[in-house]
Amino acid sequence: MIINSQNYSCIDDLVHEWKEVVNKIGFQSHTPFSMEDPLWLPFGSLRNSIVDKLIEVKGKFPEFIINIQKQLELMRGNWGGTGTTPILCPSCAILS
Repeated sequence: MIINSQNYSCIDDLVHEWKEVVNKIGFQSHTPFSMEDPLWLPFGSLRNSIVDKLIEVKGKFPEFIINIQKQLELMRGNWGGTGTTPILCPSCAILS
């Protein structure tokens, strides 16, 4: 599931609906393609509360949520960058 500004409130419903249908689910944050992208969830308290919710759901269904907690925690951070391109992304450091 790509989490964005339109679907972030249905995480619990989605997990409960799909946990008996598929064996695993993963979560990612929407990556904006422009600074005005309406699907973007800006860094801050709302985004942090969404990450808290994901960690809570991971605790309830540890075998169903494929993300590890550290991966979910990384969704909180703004790693700096140019426009919408991160330059300090922890995943990018692994690739270079």
